[in-house]
Amino acid sequence: MEMYFTVKNGEMKPRRVFRRRKFWPQFLWLLVLVLFVPLGCALNSTSLLVAAILTAFLGLNESGRWSYKTNLLLCAVCAVAGTIGGVFTWFEMVSVFLLLFATGGFMLYYRGLSAGMVHVMSDLGAAVSRGKTMEEIVDIALEELGNMIPDSEAFIALTDKSGGLFLPESGEEPRFRLKENGAALWKVFASGRPYVTGSVNVSKDQPLWRDACSLMSIPLKAYGDKLGVLQVESDIPHAFSDEDLTKLHMVAMVIAQPLHLFAYPVKDSREETERLL
Repeated sequence: MEMYFTVKNGEMKPRRVFRRRKFWPQFLWLLVLVLFVPLGCALNSTSLLVAAILTAFLGLNESGRWSYKTNLLLCAVCAVAGTIGGVFTWFEMVSVFLLLFATGGFMLYYRGLSAGMVHVMSDLGAAVSRGKTMEEIVDIALEELGNMIPDSEAFIALTDKSGGLFLPESGEEPRFRLKENGAALWKVFASGRPYVTGSVNVSKDQPLWRDACSLMSIPLKAYGDKLGVLQVESDIPHAFSDEDLTKLHMVAMVIAQPLHLFAYPVKDSREETERLL
């Protein structure tokens, strides 16, 4: 699968999203096993043998075409060979097995998290797309964020034609205009750069929730247009990490798409088509 991006000269160049799996890297890692496992047995070096098995296991899983079970079996056979060659005791061989299982388990766990994020973003996109007005989209997005990040408060500030920021009306509550006071929310909107802190400075960051101890803030942008800011606050110090900020980036991208339809309605479909092309 490929996606396209524009380079400086305006020429569209393809950029590959999914790596093409090749055969030669896995044979390289097999060569590591073939060379260093016998060498470790010949030198009676436990550290060399463990390093060769673990390195090959990681390499086979990351760059080869074979399945996780196949790679695990190959490395397990090498561990047994090291035991037969007298480098490992049987207890050490079991320890190597546990090391391989633990390493593989973490790899599969983080891959599962990535796959889970795809489903979460898909569900979020389907939910916000049901909104028929800007206010409905904001309400749905905030409700979904409340489920994703419990014990936190989420806020979506949108920009108006004058360049100001406001909190959209929700139910019986009227639209609330935010003062331009140098708060973290305004700085993120002006700079277009995300911001995260685990120790909120009330006078500097000026959170929207008075109990906030941590916050992370992401600009809302779509098609090059500024739409506002998405900010999440928590009453727990150091509640957010850089990984959380990356996930919030994806959330902001999903929310910004339907918001753009209301913030910048297409007045001339022909002009819009030319812009996209």
